[in-house]
Amino acid sequence: PYFTELTPENAPENRFDPQVFQRIWAASAPGRLYDGAETTVAGVSEGQWSRHFNHVAYDYATSGCAGAFSLWVDNGSLPATQGFRFRFPKTHTTYSYYSDYDGQQLAVNNTLTRGEAGEIYRFGYEATADANLMMDYTRTDGQNATEHRTVYTGVLPLTLHVTAESPTTDFLVGNPTMGRIYLAPFFEENDDVAAVRLLRDGSTAVTVSRDGLATDPAATYVNPMESFVVVLDAENTQEAVVTLTDETLLPAETAATAAAGTLRVSVEGRGATASMLLAPGAGGVPTLLDSEERTPLALFGLADGTAYDILSAGDVTELGLLASEPDTLRFRFEAGEGTDLAGYRLLDRATGAVYELDDVPALPAGGTTLGRFALATTAALDDAPTAVADVYVTLTGRTATVHSAAQPIATFVLTAADGRTLTRRTGITANETSVQLRGGVQVLTVTLQDGTQRTFKLLAR
Repeated sequence: PYFTELTPENAPENRFDPQVFQRIWAASAPGRLYDGAETTVAGVSEGQWSRHFNHVAYDYATSGCAGAFSLWVDNGSLPATQGFRFRFPKTHTTYSYYSDYDGQQLAVNNTLTRGEAGEIYRFGYEATADANLMMDYTRTDGQNATEHRTVYTGVLPLTLHVTAESPTTDFLVGNPTMGRIYLAPFFEENDDVAAVRLLRDGSTAVTVSRDGLATDPAATYVNPMESFVVVLDAENTQEAVVTLTDETLLPAETAATAAAGTLRVSVEGRGATASMLLAPGAGGVPTLLDSEERTPLALFGLADGTAYDILSAGDVTELGLLASEPDTLRFRFEAGEGTDLAGYRLLDRATGAVYELDDVPALPAGGTTLGRFALATTAALDDAPTAVADVYVTLTGRTATVHSAAQPIATFVLTAADGRTLTRRTGITANETSVQLRGGVQVLTVTLQDGTQRTFKLLAR
């Protein structure tokens, strides 16, 4: 029951099954991503945390009611599928210590003082004030119990002070209200906040910039009691100030659609989805990855050796992909108003394949690849085919077209995955030729007039 007061009697102390640990935001710090061969490097921001601890008397008041933290739960002897519901706060005023060795209670405890005169507030901003509206309410469920109700007024505007252990531009903030914080008015009230990151589904981050660009256009608010990362448009510091007003808790008229002129790139695999956004004139919002909890899937743009969640589109934009395990991944593309998907191609530099965006097959990938995949405009490919490779293949349905930027093509051989020859063609003297594919995986070996060979692994539906 959500509105039952948690007392030592109905919610007794429990340190095991599950065992709960806390961690506090420390800072973001420069990190490095390497591709599989460790030949390509990209800079990335890493979110860093304090050491895990289990302090029942930890004082979150240093950050006021914006104190945010992360929980790590050890199921102990309970099944791995066991779910948990966490409620705050309990009314306990005394907490005991237990032996981590055998779980026995020790003769050591902590006594806590909660609020003014021992009061326990439901939320951090609910304090005694003359302006509060109070009333007594008698229940009509047969118990005739009388409850004292308070309506807290004059709470907003609310100034939140948040800190980090080291100088940084990224700060973890907790939404201390039972209302949504809407991001459009939140940016208007906080001029020095350049972007917000929402940590969804455990480790998947959604990035929203102050000009309304988002890697997920449906992300328009912060949930009640949810923590989120604010990215400051400032030098590294150890303290940030965030303001909540009446307006920040009121819905803004924003549509959950891709912004005009943008191209949203998503990749799906192993039950996870990751996205990045290309936008005209975007200043760029760097990628932030957790230094401890590795995300199962991440997608980002690369520019000047740095990873970005939101990036200004260029003629050729290299993509970075992080997949925790080898898997078959599917790319998805969403165009904002004024963006034509037909004007772009997805390049796979590992195979030389070039795909139309509405006809990209499932592609195998695993680990970290930096620049294996890229988005190129069709104009860029026409002007400089070597942006892909000296020889590359474009796929349209089951038709593979081989392009050679310099030397004419002499022969090609198409073989099945088991080595059977499917198609062989000789005497070609053109720089472009096509072949019909069968279903499944095939290998296309192309020989140029000067004897140079290129091999492409192709997958056709």
